[in-house]
Amino acid sequence: MTGNKKTVSWREDPWQEGKWLDLWSVNHVLAGILIVPALNWIGLSPLWIFIVSFIILFGWEVSEWIREMEALTNQFMDMVTNYLGFGFSWYLYFIVDKSFGVVWFWAIAAFFIVLELWGWLSYKHKWKDQEEE
Repeated sequence: MTGNKKTVSWREDPWQEGKWLDLWSVNHVLAGILIVPALNWIGLSPLWIFIVSFIILFGWEVSEWIREMEALTNQFMDMVTNYLGFGFSWYLYFIVDKSFGVVWFWAIAAFFIVLELWGWLSYKHKWKDQEEE
């Protein structure tokens, strides 16, 4: 995040933005992993999965860039971690021909959702505290 934020340690706020990687990087990997089976299960071909995934993953980072939410180095690494997760999932689905199965998909999705909610609540709490200062 850019703006008027006070610097805190990782112990105080594990969700603070890192210069390159941060806890949000885990969510980016998980998003990349989940997008392949999600799009595969709705019936998209491998080519369309690639195209739609690129648009979604890249589009999100562009929206953060427009809103000036993060440092460029962090946004770059967000893209790298998105595509690492995507590449892992793509490899399993289309190269090795192994899918996650429903249980693994939902377990990963649940972990992703918990982290997203935790991070979002931390973000909201941080900005509320700053407005009160």
